[in-house]
Amino acid sequence: MHLSYSKIKMYLECPLKFKLIYIDRIPQKPKPYFKLSNIIHSSLHYYYFYRFKGLDGLLRCYSDVFKSSGEKSDKIYQEGKGILINFYNDFQDILPYRVENKFKVRLGPYILSGKIDRVDKVGKGFELIDYKLLKNIPSQEEIKENLQLRIYSAGFYKLTRIIPIKASFYYLRYGQKISTIPTEDDIDKTIKLIYSVGEKIRRGRFIAKEGPFCRVCDYKDICSKEMALGPSKDPLKVKQLAFRF
Repeated sequence: MHLSYSKIKMYLECPLKFKLIYIDRIPQKPKPYFKLSNIIHSSLHYYYFYRFKGLDGLLRCYSDVFKSSGEKSDKIYQEGKGILINFYNDFQDILPYRVENKFKVRLGPYILSGKIDRVDKVGKGFELIDYKLLKNIPSQEEIKENLQLRIYSAGFYKLTRIIPIKASFYYLRYGQKISTIPTEDDIDKTIKLIYSVGEKIRRGRFIAKEGPFCRVCDYKDICSKEMALGPSKDPLKVKQLAFRF
């Protein structure tokens, strides 16, 4: 079974929503606010991967990616341009060790995969950095417990046998980086969590979980019908579904 941060997060948020997305394959509604984030991520990837130089090179990458995205809004274009200028001022003297560093590691019956936006060499160690375009910046305590950073740190460790010295989010709108220091204990706990989620999926445990996301959930109109069904009573069907993705 293939697992990722997105799948694990979704299952923990609501097992039923996980089932509707990843097993029943019911599509979610488009999220327009993801578009600028994707454009900026792609621009930074091309800038570093193809080794463009200077601010002009970065803005040229951005212009090309923006045009190919089909986005027409000049307001959004200018917003993204300003974000990248600020990013360049912060990182112009720091070249990443890796960009979009992919990992795929086996954890028993599971395969955990992910993609880290950048890995920087820091002294004798490595820092994992993920770019965020969110408007709200979490607290230091929330960063320490952040599932994405925990899973990326665990994946990086299983791939390299190196515990990163830092795992960070860089908030593009504000030019602010918030970091946590992963430990061996953190990684062990995260791997146990991954096993736990995987086992529940294998067993077909897809009961709805009420929470703050319910009011904006794409599936709230069909949720009550699915809730009445409960977990599948057919073990073979559950096994087939669990291994389909």
